[in-house]
Amino acid sequence: MPDLLEKTYDPMTGLMTRTSTEESTGKMFIETFQDIETNIKLATEQRNDDDFTAKGIKAGFAKMATIPNSVVTELLGIGINVYTCPAKDIILGLKRLNKDHLLTTTRKLWRG
Repeated sequence: MPDLLEKTYDPMTGLMTRTSTEESTGKMFIETFQDIETNIKLATEQRNDDDFTAKGIKAGFAKMATIPNSVVTELLGIGINVYTCPAKDIILGLKRLNKDHLLTTTRKLWRG
C-alpha cells in the first residue's frame, strides 16, 4: 500500500492532488482528481443554446469548450497544450480522450 505524503485541495477549482510513494520501490506517484460534473452541465447548456455561439461570433469571439484543470493535464499527457496550440487540435484532443461533452458548440470555429 502506498504511503501518503501529501494531500491538497484547491477550493477554487475543486482540484485534489494526492502525492504518495510506493513502499517497495520508493517511486513517487502524483494523482489528481476533480469533480467535473458542473463543467459538463455548463458545456451541455451552452452547446444546446442556439444563440450562445451566434452571439459570441457576432461579438468577435466564440467559446468552444469548458475545460477543467484535470482535463488540461490529460491533454498535456497526449501532447496538447491548450495555451499554445490551435483550437482544432484542442477539439481533436478532447475527442481523442472521449471528453467532447466539454465542447460548448458544434460549429466549426476556424478557417482552413
